[in-house]
Amino acid sequence: MVSERGSQHAFFSVSALLFAVSAALTTVWCAPMSAMGKMPMPGQTWTAAATLFLGMWIVMMVAMMLPSLVPMLWPTTRPLAGQAKRASVG
Repeated sequence: MVSERGSQHAFFSVSALLFAVSAALTTVWCAPMSAMGKMPMPGQTWTAAATLFLGMWIVMMVAMMLPSLVPMLWPTTRPLAGQAKRASVG
């Protein structure tokens, strides 16, 4: 049986972990770019460059948007906790 408090704790813990990982990945992934300046990247195809850019952009967007998205998502998870509780009871 999942209590509402346990559900809330799990939701915010996963959200905080996801934010920390995405912020760390953004920092680690983008740090070497500042040292490169305008140096060309030899041997990198357009597809590889686009894939790298898209990956960095997604990680950065998660880090930036998750803090404002979590309060909006929290009310939608509360009915799910209630359904889990009713299903286990009956």
